[in-house]
Amino acid sequence: MSDPKEAEAVYCCNTGTGILRRLYEEQARYKIYRIPVFHPPPAFVVYLKHLDDRLKKELASLDKQTKDFVMKEAIGRIFEQVDKRFFLLSAKPLLKWRLE
Repeated sequence: MSDPKEAEAVYCCNTGTGILRRLYEEQARYKIYRIPVFHPPPAFVVYLKHLDDRLKKELASLDKQTKDFVMKEAIGRIFEQVDKRFFLLSAKPLLKWRLE
């Protein structure tokens, strides 16, 4: 890719092959230490445009309580990659998420 704007769009949206998106890891790195301090705690935002159709259908078929559990566990794994000990001891009980 010779166009820098195109390369940035591919990196951001993970549309190319072999490119890992770090959008959610960066969001977790920014919010992990703010969750216990801010009131209300900042929500972890997951963008629907980044989810494939099969996953959207599966999430839509879940009831609210199950969907909340699935999303918190998935987001928790991202936070654990940043700082597992801090997340499990301080931030996990306060974790909030939002789909956009």
